[in-house]
Amino acid sequence: MVRNLLSLLVVGLVCLSSASFVGSPSAAPYYRNPVILSIAPDIIDCDNPDGNQTEEDVLIAGLCFFDSISSAYLTLNADGSGTQIPLTNVINTAHNIVTATVPLNQLTERDTGYFVFVVRGTDGKRSTAFPNAFGFSVEFTCVSQSTSTGDPGSITACKVVRTDGGRLVLQVTGVGFKSNESVILIDNVPCAKMKYPARFVQADGSTTRIDCHGNLKHLLPAVITVQITPDGPTTVNSITCSL
Repeated sequence: MVRNLLSLLVVGLVCLSSASFVGSPSAAPYYRNPVILSIAPDIIDCDNPDGNQTEEDVLIAGLCFFDSISSAYLTLNADGSGTQIPLTNVINTAHNIVTATVPLNQLTERDTGYFVFVVRGTDGKRSTAFPNAFGFSVEFTCVSQSTSTGDPGSITACKVVRTDGGRLVLQVTGVGFKSNESVILIDNVPCAKMKYPARFVQADGSTTRIDCHGNLKHLLPAVITVQITPDGPTTVNSITCSL
């Protein structure tokens, strides 16, 4: 219990703006804007979702939510402007975690990240623009699925995210990858540690995403390719990824 109280105190101090310490001691505290750290899942085949559903439930985590997030939305602009696609069923499930529902049929762009924003109901403050204070962006992406079987595989996107524990993870998205076989190559050097998230594994054993972690801070920026099978072909394209 003491540890939980200390954690809440630390978060509260982090979320207090420096303006809170200026002026009358009796003035109400001025809290910083919410900061989004992650959304899960963050990539989905919106044209062929599981069960042919038109919506996807997601979990959004961050800082300075205060159990008070009243709405959330997606937009193609990193500063939160432009056309907004509202998320429904926004529920505060923990101090800095909300669940929400993404309307997949309203997302028209493919292989392009939609930036994620939330609004705190107590003061109307919107979450910060991207890249956020930690130097990365949080996006939800509809990946396009290739119908061609002639190519060994291709990369459609890559990005680096930071987990709640602070670890950097390189997420490589594409088509033609093989779960538990395909290897991410960073400047032609195999990634040290890889995972194949179950939610991206298809019925035929292929996967649309591979995660890589281990010393990424010193390896990126770099050219990313994927070796489809051990001693087999690599993807027909490469992509440069940076922190």
